[in-house]
Amino acid sequence: MLVTLSLSTLVVSFAYMAYNYIFSSYVQYEKMNAEVSEFTNCNRQFQKLVNNADQIEVKDRQVFFYLKNKETLKVQFNDNAIIFHTDLVAIDTTNCTVKSFKFFLGTEPVINGYIDKLTIETELNKIPYKLNFEKLYDAEKMIHLDSLNTFAK
Repeated sequence: MLVTLSLSTLVVSFAYMAYNYIFSSYVQYEKMNAEVSEFTNCNRQFQKLVNNADQIEVKDRQVFFYLKNKETLKVQFNDNAIIFHTDLVAIDTTNCTVKSFKFFLGTEPVINGYIDKLTIETELNKIPYKLNFEKLYDAEKMIHLDSLNTFAK
């Protein structure tokens, strides 16, 4: 009976260790899955904003998307988060590490003004990623935006 009791204790302890390992792996998988989901959601939101915006403007660490329905959406870049909000309310926050971001009008970098290209350098699970977004304007709008940007300088 003593041998049976010791063997059953051993089996139960091994079963508990296996359960604990599987549960911790599941928690780690869920955390990684949530980070990947948030990262792809952020990428999708930016692509949708770039596609739906009439004009895109940058001021300091903020990007303004002037949408076709006359609404303005502001995106604010912090060191570890990207915040999407309208004038009144924050609508979404993405907790991803923003390494740097660059704005371009044509081929020239822009400090403040209207842009047609947006590059965000970030990382996911310590792997660097570069997200590129491009707004295609017609020639007349590009000349207008370029003149506004030149005037702003």
